Amino acid sequence: MQRLNRGSSLHVESHSDILVSPDGLYEVGLNAYSFAIWFSNSANQTVSWIARRDRRVNGRRSRLSLWKDGNLVLIDANDAVIWSTNTNSTSYAEILDTGNLVLRDCNG
Repeated sequence: MQRLNRGSSLHVESHSDILVSPDGLYEVGLNAYSFAIWFSNSANQTVSWIARRDRRVNGRRSRLSLWKDGNLVLIDANDAVIWSTNTNSTSYAEILDTGNLVLRDCNG
């Protein structure tokens, strides 16, 4: 998947629920009980960034969701918000070839 649209989620149980950079070097998803960006071609999928490194999410039913109001949130199994971007105009999220996760509004 190349972008996460409003109203969509990435789920920890689904290994195919990831965002991939256009060049395939970076992936974004729920990995090792956290929301992370990692190098897809490294031997151990080396992590380059983790949201809320000090507060892990449950290995089941956790998800990263782009709410319809434009806020990107990491939600634990008990529906608690673990991490949030506190944005309200995001139309979609995508990972760039630089490894940066960007949030875009309807104007890009």
